[in-house]
Amino acid sequence: MKKDKEFGKLVIELIHVLGQMDIGELLWFKAWWLSEMECMAMPESVIFMGSTLVDLVIQKKQEKARAAI
Repeated sequence: MKKDKEFGKLVIELIHVLGQMDIGELLWFKAWWLSEMECMAMPESVIFMGSTLVDLVIQKKQEKARAAI
């Protein structure tokens, strides 16, 4: 249970950091993430999780931009 909480806190912190980036930076980070994780032979689930978090943050930023119009 403690590890689940720690993992959840790390995910929240990562989302916070990603949320401070602009869309261009997020796209660069996603490409870097995919490249680095594949080079390190990380499990597909790890690669997918990071990529999905970036996609969700980008989607949220695009929704906010559309709502501001």
